[in-house]
Amino acid sequence: MALLAEETAPGLPDMTVFGVAVQQAPAGRPLDDMVVSAWAADGAEAKLDLQVKRTLTLSAAASNQDFRSIVVHAWHTIAAPGFQADRDRVGAVTGQIASDSRRALEGICEWARNTSGLALFLQHFDPGVANDSHRAIRDAVRTLLAEADPALGDDALFKFFRHFVLVTFDFLHEGAATPASQVPLLRAILAD
Repeated sequence: MALLAEETAPGLPDMTVFGVAVQQAPAGRPLDDMVVSAWAADGAEAKLDLQVKRTLTLSAAASNQDFRSIVVHAWHTIAAPGFQADRDRVGAVTGQIASDSRRALEGICEWARNTSGLALFLQHFDPGVANDSHRAIRDAVRTLLAEADPALGDDALFKFFRHFVLVTFDFLHEGAATPASQVPLLRAILAD
């Protein structure tokens, strides 16, 4: 929709989408389901690399291959040459996720983006600031990054959350809100 309307997309605020590519593993993109390209107001290009899962659980459980894969592939994308710190984004798109987990992950990512450095970011997890959901997600991602590369520390954790976005959709059931709001917009765009 953002491409057709030449608008912004979730994860790329204040940017104009000009391209969407899918299944980009052959092009060397670790998060290969969808790669969104956009222009910033200053003319610079930004990328949003996404993995799409119908359902997502945020944990480091050995049986949770979806989240494990997303974290590892997101980190490989962030660490790759050409990734633009504080401009490019990585993330996941899902239709079903526990609301507590969603809120906690989104909060952590906003803390990272709005904090000037690692020490201040880590203070968000102090007792009385973060709740158990925040700490569980932090710990899950910390564990998965360490499994991917034992040399990675909290600086990598901060960088990961600073660049990660979670996009949720709601259109796989009869009462879904997304089609009701998007279909009229799509009709207007296609009528032009």
